Amino acid sequence: ALFVQEADSWLPLGELRMPLGGVKKASLAFMGNGDLLVSTGKGHMLRHNIRDGSVVASAIHDLAQKGEEVAWQAACGFEGQDTHVAHLSLNKVSSLSPSALGWQPSIVSMDVPTAAKLALFQ
Repeated sequence: ALFVQEADSWLPLGELRMPLGGVKKASLAFMGNGDLLVSTGKGHMLRHNIRDGSVVASAIHDLAQKGEEVAWQAACGFEGQDTHVAHLSLNKVSSLSPSALGWQPSIVSMDVPTAAKLALFQ
């Protein structure tokens, strides 16, 4: 749920629907001029306008399809770039020793243009 502060109290502004399908991790970030980006570890990205609730853009990131080698963490918009999203993920790396595994952070930039086709969920 989203809330807005009016005078001395917080009032409900609206709700955002999340995608179905066992989403274990989600990320919320402000983007552009009054939009909220909802991203999930399952690959969904949905951009809502906060003022009127309309869906501005919808896309899929492919980081979720990389299996256990990549662990998606979160996403956010770039300052001054209205359609670009940065995704933070952790990539599994092995060292010289077969028993030692670690995780290395990675940032991937993707374009999420506003589009008429909203194929995911609304």
